This record gives sequence, structure tokens and C-alpha cells, in this order.
Amino acid sequence: QFGKGGLAQGADADGFVPVPKRAAGVFRVVRVHQREPARAETWNISAAQRDHLAGRYLLPQPRNALAIAVREHAAASMDVSDGLVGDLAKLCRESGLSAAVEAQRIPTSEAADVVLDADDTMLTPVLTGGDDYEILCAVSDHQAAAFMHAAAAAGVPVTEIGRMVAGDDPPKIFTSDGE
Repeated sequence: QFGKGGLAQGADADGFVPVPKRAAGVFRVVRVHQREPARAETWNISAAQRDHLAGRYLLPQPRNALAIAVREHAAASMDVSDGLVGDLAKLCRESGLSAAVEAQRIPTSEAADVVLDADDTMLTPVLTGGDDYEILCAVSDHQAAAFMHAAAAAGVPVTEIGRMVAGDDPPKIFTSDGE
């Protein structure tokens, strides 16, 4: 139904296209707006929100419209199928870099917002839940405006959530209080 082919040229068998180590600090980590986490049944959300989440989980809508923008402007990309934190760690490991991400910039669904408003300790499950089928990519500063424009033209909202940084530490997710 959704066609074949990868989003990025030069990807390995797992879909990784590493960011060059010399590029640390000049790449933005961009995340396509997150759909909803798949574990709605563990949260106190409305039946309508739960049904919406289940529908998105059972019939994912891959971001094929973003393929050209990613291919032309991103230095590295991958789908988010094992949770944002886990997949970002994979992208960083393959690139020989780390990342600094601002939690408040990560787009979340209405259902996740309800849960987080009620219990901010649910941030970890929201960021580590899988089956998002969204795109995580690293875009250089000089490609950022063109990428954002191409994504908007494709009708796919994207958000800069952090930066690739030098080092081999796991990615760091910072909350608004700096932790």
C-alpha cells in the first residue's frame, strides 16, 4: 500500500546513514511530529483517545511524502519504530556522535499531553514507547531552512528537537528544568 524504497540513499541494511564525525555540532536533530504511543491502555485517557491511538497503531501511516525532502536535505535518517530514545541512540552510535534533545520541543499527541499533564513521570514511557513509524533525521544548519520548506510543501510538520554533539555518550534528553 505504501510503496517500497528507503528514505535515504547510502543506508545500510538497518536503514542507517551515519552522520560524519567531523560534523558534530552543526546538525540539527529533527523529528517528524509524533503520532501517538502505542500503550494507551496503561494511561488514563478517554475512550475516544484510546480508539484513535489503537487505530493509528493498527494502521500506521508512514511519512512517504517526506521521502524526497529527507533524501535531498538530511545527512542521516531512520524511522522511529523502537521509541524515540532508543532509535536516536542507534543513530548516534552509528554516526559516532551523541545528541542533546530538549524534551519540551518533542511533539506529542493530544493523548500523551493529557497523560503528561496529569503525571509528568510518564515522560519516559512516552519517549521510549515504540511503533511510532515516524522519521528521525539529522539536518545540517545550512540545509535546515530548505528541509523545513520541503517538509511544509509535502504537508508534513517537522520540529527541531535538539542537536548532534561530539562524543560517544548516549543521547541526553533535557527537561525544562535542565535535568
